[in-house]
Amino acid sequence: MTARRAKLVAQGIAIGLVALLFALLVWTLVTEEGGDLAAAAARGERPEAPDFTLERLDEEGELTLSSLRGKAVVLNVWASWCIPCKEEAPFLEQVWREHRDRGLVVVGLDAKDFRVDARRFAKRFDLTFPLVYDGPGDTLAEYGVTGFPETFVIDRAGRVVEAFVGGVNSEEDRARLRTAVDRALETAGALGAPAALAADPPRAADLEAELVCPVCETTLDQSDAPVAKRMKAYIRERIAAGDTEDEIKDALVAEFGEGVLATPPKSGFGLLAWLLPLGALVAGALVIAVLVRAWSRRRPPTGGERPLDPELERRVDEELARFED
Repeated sequence: MTARRAKLVAQGIAIGLVALLFALLVWTLVTEEGGDLAAAAARGERPEAPDFTLERLDEEGELTLSSLRGKAVVLNVWASWCIPCKEEAPFLEQVWREHRDRGLVVVGLDAKDFRVDARRFAKRFDLTFPLVYDGPGDTLAEYGVTGFPETFVIDRAGRVVEAFVGGVNSEEDRARLRTAVDRALETAGALGAPAALAADPPRAADLEAELVCPVCETTLDQSDAPVAKRMKAYIRERIAAGDTEDEIKDALVAEFGEGVLATPPKSGFGLLAWLLPLGALVAGALVIAVLVRAWSRRRPPTGGERPLDPELERRVDEELARFED
């Protein structure tokens, strides 16, 4: 392959990679759900709170926000190095203890922080409500968070009814948060029933058909492996305890990994998010194919014989004549 041909192939590969990167950029922009929830809530729009699944700091496992549907949630975004966060932490703990029997959950979302510092912070202020960890701060854009702390009051239907930019430290802000908590808890009356409570309880047979045994890699309803039997028993136990389908799946995923899910998760990348990168790969392949085809057309024809050098032809004739003699 000549230097020119190699250069053409390299240019084709480069163009394909550029097309792929461009499509990935478009995919990022299209799937980004960022927005200023605080401003939307202030306008009375009650936007839906973006879902997330994050590692827990206060115990093992993960917490998915949507698993709390049917309860009111106070989502507090904080960091251990944030001074206003330290000032409001005792108040949030107080709100949690006062209203958790009514169906309120306070969730502390620690971001842009170190785990050891966050746990030290929780211990210092005796925080007993659930804590989740987002070290890189991936969830901040979706909530429109611009600084620490910010607090979102979410109703039983998963909608933001009030948002606080900055610490909830003044008497006015604390009274406003208590009022927002009451509004969030009263959502059940307006809707007739909390979303999670109104839904039918999950069926064991459905879950067993959607979950995979981590040992034999078949669905639980087709497996007799000991671990599969243990998982089936756990499913029935949690259904009897009132857990939702998502809560049961999240617990099993936390113990055995994502491989126990027989179907893709309900939340995550949409169809467009899958098609754009795939389309970029196809486009890149087409560009390379076109360039390779153009290169092949420029190659000298391989068919037919090229004329021999006269001197070389004379020597060949002499050698053949020697054999004939």
